[in-house]
Amino acid sequence: MTTSCPTPLQRIVCLPDLLRTSQRRYTHGFFDLVREPIRQGSGLHIGHAPETPRPHGLAAGFDAEHFRQLAGVQLGSTTHLSQLAANYHHLNEAAEDYLFQHVPADSLLLTMEIPPWLAKGCLQRGIDFLDFAISPLRFGRDLYAALRTSNAEIFKRLHAQAVTPEEIQLEASTLAANLRMHKAGLQELQQFRFQDLDGSLLFFGQSPLDGSLLAPDGRALQCSDFADRLHALSQGKNVFYKSHPYAQEFAETEIQALQRIVGKPVTTCQQNTYQILSTYEDVELASISSGVLQEAFWFGKTAHTLFQPFVPLHIPTQQNDGVPDAGIYQQMHFQQLLSPGFWHAILSPQQPAPRLASLPSLAHNHARATLDQWWDYSKVMTWERPLTQEAMLRGGGAALRQRVEKLEKIPPSEGFTSIPGHDFSLHSGERQVATHYEDIRADHRYRYEWVDAQLPEGGFGIDTFCGNGYGTWQLSKRRHVWGIDGSVEAVQLAQQHYRTPQSFFSQAYYPFSLPKESFDFAVSLESVEHVKDGEGFFASLVQSLKPGGLLCFSTPCEEKLPHAKFSDIFHFHHKHYSFEETQNLALAHGLEILDWAGQDVYAFLPNGKPVPLADDSAMRLQEKTIGQFLIFLCRKACSV
Repeated sequence: MTTSCPTPLQRIVCLPDLLRTSQRRYTHGFFDLVREPIRQGSGLHIGHAPETPRPHGLAAGFDAEHFRQLAGVQLGSTTHLSQLAANYHHLNEAAEDYLFQHVPADSLLLTMEIPPWLAKGCLQRGIDFLDFAISPLRFGRDLYAALRTSNAEIFKRLHAQAVTPEEIQLEASTLAANLRMHKAGLQELQQFRFQDLDGSLLFFGQSPLDGSLLAPDGRALQCSDFADRLHALSQGKNVFYKSHPYAQEFAETEIQALQRIVGKPVTTCQQNTYQILSTYEDVELASISSGVLQEAFWFGKTAHTLFQPFVPLHIPTQQNDGVPDAGIYQQMHFQQLLSPGFWHAILSPQQPAPRLASLPSLAHNHARATLDQWWDYSKVMTWERPLTQEAMLRGGGAALRQRVEKLEKIPPSEGFTSIPGHDFSLHSGERQVATHYEDIRADHRYRYEWVDAQLPEGGFGIDTFCGNGYGTWQLSKRRHVWGIDGSVEAVQLAQQHYRTPQSFFSQAYYPFSLPKESFDFAVSLESVEHVKDGEGFFASLVQSLKPGGLLCFSTPCEEKLPHAKFSDIFHFHHKHYSFEETQNLALAHGLEILDWAGQDVYAFLPNGKPVPLADDSAMRLQEKTIGQFLIFLCRKACSV
């Protein structure tokens, strides 16, 4: 760690991780946010990232693409992720020397989530860096910024500006009290049954692409790498699993691995992160490197980090308070990053103070909204909260509810009646009946998870023939969804077990009419084959979409599951569609096919009878592959 800053500081160079492009918009966005506050506070122009056409701070002649070639990283290649993993902790000498040859003397590198190879290179060469990350403590009224530096003097200045432990503890206790009160109210009204977590071990999953899972040898760590410790921690405890919101398919694999390690069932935890942290129940947390484990400390929860935190935070003690450490981050209020007075105090306190020290107070959640980073805090604000429910109603939901009520009141003579040959009871064999999502048969879950990954966050849509509502529940985590099914019993089950603040359910037999150009998306999985006039049903879905709206639909494939051959099993189906027929169905209604996949669900006994595959993983969707079931993502043309 260097001992002092240049006096005055000569230059600042913006340097993103040039090998990792997935987070480029956040990195460049951070540089944009602090560029003017730093200029006003220190008088220094930080320039732009060297991979942009704008002026940057590296020496003339630096070529980002040549640097990547030296590192052996090719953007957009099929092996890009493995190349990144191999270069995350260690970079070859040629690439590293090329970069540092272009770093001007007496520079301060401004970075975001600095990779280990770059931090080590800076320390070895005596080059100062100041690194930014979003703090893993995300339970406050707004996000904290986490700053790490290799310069001892800057570390001390940051320490003088850092958020105090007392403030962090107050934020945690305030949120916990709020959530415990909210939870108690729901329990008193008997609206929800919460899982009993007392005496349990809860494992927090992560995305397999998370950089914090990369070991020094380039491997992505998995729970099996910590089998002995996990087995010991699970003794005498029920084991729960909390999945990462954007890694549902990986979660299934990880749950199976955990069950093999602990030798007992592993149950998916349905509560959100802050409900878990705020409970008085005795639940221990474990993860490879999830930031939630650092939050657990402030809620009095025992947490077991199996590897190491991605953003290790400075927790002051009598021994280390204010002691410079290039490996830890100190937390600042997000507003400080936008304040010239903060950068003056950190970078150039010997210079005259800026005329404007800071902006007026920022609104609640300003950082979350600016960076569009909410994580599980979004559930704190929206889950069963009257304000969000009323906002949905006043934003058009009330009109849709009225429309639904009219549909439900249409007398049987006008078409809403039981259809001969169809059984709308819950246990007809056509519907899933499990009351917990993880107990739904895997092929059904995989289809909805594929749809969930394809649809953008936000918007309002429909889930037709939704059954007991498990898929509507999955989709409504990130958007508003109206689920419709013909079974009274299925809709009742959905209301009881799968209702969320962003969903509602209705019972209606088809044919029913849908409001035209009303929805951002429509989902119709395993539906069109149930309708005699499949094309008419399909047309009604398309008409209900706004211009540019998305339609996800799936159906059994005639080539793989001929309807005539298997009509005794699929006796509720009117027909199965070939791959060509399915494509033509979409194209004939003016839809653009954006993506499609196939799925195999059945193996065949010697007598030709299909039975569900024993291995759930074999039911996963295969992109651009014709399977026993076909699923399509389509877009309606925009109005000219």
